[in-house]
Amino acid sequence: TLTAASTTTVLTSTAHGLAVGQALLCGTRGDAKGNGEVRSIIAADADTITLNMALSGAPNSGSDTAVVSTTVPLDEDATQQYIDLLAIGFDATSGKEDQVQAIGCMGPISFKGLGPQDVPTIDFSLVVGDWREVSVAGAVATKDTTTALSGNPPAGTLGIGGFFIGDASASNIARAVQKVSDVSINPNIAYEPLQDYNGVNGVGGFQKVPASPTIEFTTLWSEDMPGLYNDWATYASSTTDVGKQIMLQLGHVATRCAAIELQNCWLDGNPTRATMGALQGVKVKMHCDEGLVTTNDLTRAALRCHFF
Repeated sequence: TLTAASTTTVLTSTAHGLAVGQALLCGTRGDAKGNGEVRSIIAADADTITLNMALSGAPNSGSDTAVVSTTVPLDEDATQQYIDLLAIGFDATSGKEDQVQAIGCMGPISFKGLGPQDVPTIDFSLVVGDWREVSVAGAVATKDTTTALSGNPPAGTLGIGGFFIGDASASNIARAVQKVSDVSINPNIAYEPLQDYNGVNGVGGFQKVPASPTIEFTTLWSEDMPGLYNDWATYASSTTDVGKQIMLQLGHVATRCAAIELQNCWLDGNPTRATMGALQGVKVKMHCDEGLVTTNDLTRAALRCHFF
C-alpha cells in the first residue's frame, strides 16, 4: 500500500524492502492511474521506489496498492545444473502406465506465442544424456487423481498487457508505448555438449556458450519512424550510442500477469519495411546488452522475467 504522495515515476511505501531490478504491477486497467502496467525498479531507499518508466497516471496515497514481482534474471556465472525428466502416461482402458525417463539433460529455452492473439509458452530443447522407456503392467496403485494442478491461470484477458519501449537509461523516462505484432524473444541460453568417450553416450558434460538475448518485432511505420532509422544512422557514426529498453507485458492483474524485460537493446541493422495485415510497418531486430546498473546479477541482467 502506498503511504505518501506518489508520482508517475516515484512511489512511496514505508519500509517496503524491495530491491533494484524487481518490478511492480501498478493499479488496475482503466483506473487512469497505474492502469495495470508493469514497471521495473531502478532505484530504491527505505521508503521510496523509482520506476524505470513513467506510469500513465499517479496512484493515490494510502489507498492504492502495487503488486510485487517474483523476478528471474539471467545469471551468467550461476552454478550449472542439469535437468532430469519423467513423462507419465496412463491408459484408462487397459489400466497400464507407461513412462519415459531421461537424465542428464541440458539445452536452451525460448519464448513462443508472444503475439497479441497467441498463447504464451516456454519451449525447452534438450540434449538428453541417457533415457529409457518403462512400461508398467496393471493399474498403478499410486496414480494420483485428486491433487489439483499447481500454478496460476494463463494471462488471457481482454486487456492483454502492453509493449513499452524507450531509450535505455539509469534514470526514469517518459511513458512510451508502441503497437507491435510478431514479437519473438530468444534468451539465447546455449549449452554445447562436450564430446567424450568417457561420458554417457559420448557426452561428458555441457559447456555454456556466450550469447546475448535477441528480440524481433514488427511495428507500425507511424509508431517510431524515421526515429528508428535515425537511431541506426547514429549508431553507425557516433561514439555516444543510446540503446533501447523494452518491457513486454502479458496480462494485467495479479496471478495472471507476467512481463519480459530487456534492459539495453541495440539495433542489428536498419529497420526493414514489412506489413501488419494491410498496414505499413517495419521489422525491427535487436540484440541485448547488460543493464546500466551493474550492482549485482539482478540489476545488470540483460533479460529479466517478472511474475505477479
